[in-house]
Amino acid sequence: MIRVVYCFDGNLAKHSCVVVSSLLQSKRGKDIHYEIICICTKEAIWVKNLLNDIIQTADPQSKLTFISVQNAYDNAHETRGITSATYMRFMLPSLLPNMDKVIYMDVDFVVNGNLKELWDLDMDHTLFAGVKADVNIQSEWEWVSNHNRYWKMLENWKGRYINAGILIMNLDLIRKSHMVEIWDELVKEKFYYQDQDIINITCQGYKMEYDEEQGKMVCKSLIQWLPLKYNFMTFMNEVKLEKFVNEGIYTKEEVKEAAEEPIGIHYAGVKPWMDITVKFADVWWKYVLHNEELRKLFRKELEKCVVKVNNKANKNLVFDHGKLHELNNLENRARRNNANFLLLNNWIRLIQSEKSIGKYIKKKGYKKLAIYGMHYIGERLYTELVSNGIQVAYGIDQNTVSLDFDLQVFHPDDKLPKTEAVIVTPIYWFDSIKEKMSKK
Repeated sequence: MIRVVYCFDGNLAKHSCVVVSSLLQSKRGKDIHYEIICICTKEAIWVKNLLNDIIQTADPQSKLTFISVQNAYDNAHETRGITSATYMRFMLPSLLPNMDKVIYMDVDFVVNGNLKELWDLDMDHTLFAGVKADVNIQSEWEWVSNHNRYWKMLENWKGRYINAGILIMNLDLIRKSHMVEIWDELVKEKFYYQDQDIINITCQGYKMEYDEEQGKMVCKSLIQWLPLKYNFMTFMNEVKLEKFVNEGIYTKEEVKEAAEEPIGIHYAGVKPWMDITVKFADVWWKYVLHNEELRKLFRKELEKCVVKVNNKANKNLVFDHGKLHELNNLENRARRNNANFLLLNNWIRLIQSEKSIGKYIKKKGYKKLAIYGMHYIGERLYTELVSNGIQVAYGIDQNTVSLDFDLQVFHPDDKLPKTEAVIVTPIYWFDSIKEKMSKK
């Protein structure tokens, strides 16, 4: 079981549901399951039941470990809108004493692929594994250096500085190295990148270790560098990506793979719940719109995003309205799927009560019917009606369908033969279908 940890306070409680949804829905393989460990402050306790429902629905074999704590770093330095909850990862070695390794992930993140290979990475001699940050770019490095005196502590770390959005943490080695005691002292300092700076400052460098394969002492890094695809930061534009390649931070192939097929999407900077024009915002919103509870929780954010988009459009600013249209389509699809789910649930409940739609219709005296909507539900309904001796005269569907049985299917605009009644299966659209069919 792959262990993934999230740390958050009340500010990002509901957002944790989105990243957990993406984690479970993006997993590959029947044998991959997660232990999802949420470390949160008391203000975020309310989200536990919702998280548990999401996990049980997506993968009952995965499990939730939920730990409410007092943030030991509540008074640590806050900047750039990032609260002291970001330091809570420093509590993991003591909060999870029986765990040797975890994948830590920020909440402003979605998973878009398999983490099995990441989890299997050999971490014997390293404290952390992470993706190189954009601050390694020469111009970025110089800017931070010129504005922060402490940056001289990292002067030999250029090209290797990691972003902390997703990390493999070797908790066992961190405990043995007594790193937490050092971190506890450094949280008092006003570092621009907060805990991320602390990790890079304290874990830069190497240690000597005997390598059995080489038969000699070798110098090994305390940090491993992961492929960019595991932490693609959405503020990375083409200029920055090109600099990554030109300055030798990542190869052209690694950058291309990360930009086109990222496994981890990190919404560092502007968040998708604030601006739907952010790169890969549609991926984040997809997980919101496919869950009824999340749609309710993020309704205000979506409305604000739409207003912001309209304001931009009124000022003749460039915006891809296709994204907004896509989000609306996703929401309609999610509602439609939910309606179908409830219908099928009630249908199964009837069967378990030894009742049936076919018997009910027969009891009402109907002998010849038509079915509107000949997709999966329509096919199942046809089978039940016929098995109860009811004649299905024809089907009605807006799309061309291929059936496993011989039945004529008409388009709704066709002249329809007379029948005793029409049963509508796409219940989400029932009112509009009823209105249209009543005129025939």
